[in-house]
Amino acid sequence: MAAPEMNNKLNWVNILFFILTPIAGALFLTLDLYKNGWSWGLFVLAIVMFSIFNLSITAGYHRYFSHRSYEAHPFLEFLYMFFGSGAFQGSVLEWCTDHRKHHLKVDTNEDPYSINKGFWYAHLFWMFYKHNDQVPFPPDLFKKKMLVLQHKYYVFFAVASGFILPGFLGWLFLNNFWGGLVWGGLVRVVLTQHSTFLVNSFAHTFGTQPYNTGNTAKDSLIVAILTFGEGYHNFHHHFQSDYRCAIKWYQWDPTKWMINLMRSMGLVGKVKTFSKYEILMAKLNADAHRATLRGSYDDKMAAMKQKAEDAQKRLKLMMSDWEKKKAEFKAQSHEKYKVMKAELEIARLEFNAAYNQWRIYLKAVHG
Repeated sequence: MAAPEMNNKLNWVNILFFILTPIAGALFLTLDLYKNGWSWGLFVLAIVMFSIFNLSITAGYHRYFSHRSYEAHPFLEFLYMFFGSGAFQGSVLEWCTDHRKHHLKVDTNEDPYSINKGFWYAHLFWMFYKHNDQVPFPPDLFKKKMLVLQHKYYVFFAVASGFILPGFLGWLFLNNFWGGLVWGGLVRVVLTQHSTFLVNSFAHTFGTQPYNTGNTAKDSLIVAILTFGEGYHNFHHHFQSDYRCAIKWYQWDPTKWMINLMRSMGLVGKVKTFSKYEILMAKLNADAHRATLRGSYDDKMAAMKQKAEDAQKRLKLMMSDWEKKKAEFKAQSHEKYKVMKAELEIARLEFNAAYNQWRIYLKAVHG
């Protein structure tokens, strides 16, 4: 079985869906409000449904299935698949194939939703075209029978989770199937889609590039708020296998917090992260590139950059060696354990000193 490759034929199913759902959502919501008035119960249902379906895309389709940034219990896998279906963004196999290609070919003509083809193309219009069955699905995902089944019967899964379930919950808790269908289903689908689509459009157009200036991905607080943390997109493109998008405690990343909660419950394991030293080096390299573009990258800055790079490489090797040998040394030789631990701390201090020297000089030169 194969996954999408773009051609020039219009996909009228997608076109009609994306045009009619906002119209139908606005129309039926207006009619419901006119007939029944405001309902806090339906509003809460819509918010809860929005959160569940969006998190199934961000934590599930994106960080788990696409990037394998952690391991998940089969039950959690099923929930991601089931609720992700109701976002009406395609099957896991389709979504992840396109997304992995986006990272591999970002900003090129082979990027499925390249921002270089226009803001609205990246946001929506790329899905207005049919695809050729040429590119194979990722083998690690295609071997999962659950995902193959979802792909084969995708419409059933999407309608059941995206429309029938919210309607049922509306009936169960509020005795209002139609209201649940409209608020938690139809309106929520539109909000879920266009909020997550902002990552491909807005977060490749507006924002900052603290970690990588080599592609168009940008960090955007606005998109982070609307997408449960996905807006820290510059970080994500540079450290795509990290389960986090936001690394600072005050940054908005509910997806990361949910993964941590699932981890505490035993449903998630082996989360992948990059060390703060690799992250700081990425920031240093991005700053150096900007200084070069401004024509202010001098020999002193080059020497400081090289010093930090050498210290980071040395520290990385020592950290790797420490992870391999610390248990052995602690068991066999307390003295070796203490010496190695001290040497590792010295290497950390050397890197921090080199990095701080760079930052101080950079601030003095550029303010």
